Amino acid sequence: MRCNTRAGGHQENDRHQVNRQYAISEVSEKTGVNTVTLRAWQRRYGLLNPTRTEKGHRLYSASDIEKILAILVWLDKGVSIGNSKTFIRTSTIKCCECRGARDYL
Repeated sequence: MRCNTRAGGHQENDRHQVNRQYAISEVSEKTGVNTVTLRAWQRRYGLLNPTRTEKGHRLYSASDIEKILAILVWLDKGVSIGNSKTFIRTSTIKCCECRGARDYL
């Protein structure tokens, strides 16, 4: 289904982008994080909580991708993956620090 391109159509398109969900392979490609790593971050550390399809496939939102990019920023700063959850909750990393998260979507 195509979005309305008339005046104000951008709002409709933006709404679709906000609600869009991404398969784990897409997220891996967009962020550079291996699919096995994404699953481990969910299972071991509870860092991610993607929704699931009826068949159990993971679906990530734009905010999940931004969180992944924030995790990468903290890892680049030397924070361990186990401690990054605390830093993500308490920090206000700007999108530009998250390697241009919107550019990936």
